[in-house]
Amino acid sequence: PALPMISPRQLVQPIHIDEVCGGLLTLALGPMTGPWKMAAPQPIMFGDMLRTLAREALGRRLIIIPVPLWMALLGCRITALIPFIPTVSEQRVRGLASVRVMPCTADLAALGLEVRPIAYHIRRGPRGRKALLVEAMTLLRYILGRHPGTGLLRTYVRAARRLDPEAGPVGLSPLMIAWPASIAVSESLRRTGLLERRLDLATTLADASPDGARAFLARDRAWPMARLLGRLVLEAAIMPVRLVLTLARRRD
Repeated sequence: PALPMISPRQLVQPIHIDEVCGGLLTLALGPMTGPWKMAAPQPIMFGDMLRTLAREALGRRLIIIPVPLWMALLGCRITALIPFIPTVSEQRVRGLASVRVMPCTADLAALGLEVRPIAYHIRRGPRGRKALLVEAMTLLRYILGRHPGTGLLRTYVRAARRLDPEAGPVGLSPLMIAWPASIAVSESLRRTGLLERRLDLATTLADASPDGARAFLARDRAWPMARLLGRLVLEAAIMPVRLVLTLARRRD
């Protein structure tokens, strides 16, 4: 859930390999010579890039723990003295900390190359599908109280991609993935957030599925009044937390 890293505010310019290959083919087939720069025209912070990768490819949130450069270099020196353990060279660490922004807008325009954000490419690949499957499993477990079937998971992924093509995965915390019941605390009273929209989608699909019918029927048969009272007590207990989160998100 957490990743130590140096220089999380370091600006980087990620570009997808398909876009690099397109630029190289244009150079190889055309008359252009000399050096050409291919990178994202708008730099982003390295920490934000890693958070995007975690959300889009793994469907989860990532906490960045900044590590001072001197501490990282000290770790390189210590591990280099100990045999049979992995180490990282100081040159690689210093290189990461000294990356400079490369202006490339004019070169990209001359090549006719459009560099899209990294999230765009991940969402359309198999990794983006896996992230949505993690999200589907977590939200449907929260709603049904049991593991959903593969058919319902696939239906959720297709529906989420069609209804929210530009949103991507929610980005769930490790606690939510391991214990879906904790979503009740994070759910806002306003239904405009991405998590709330995806919960509404999962509820609608569960209601119309055989998995949902079996789960809700079994739940109603087993001590229905006790379950209802327990749910009311739980909702009353977490309502103050939901109100605070709703007000905080509204100020944001």
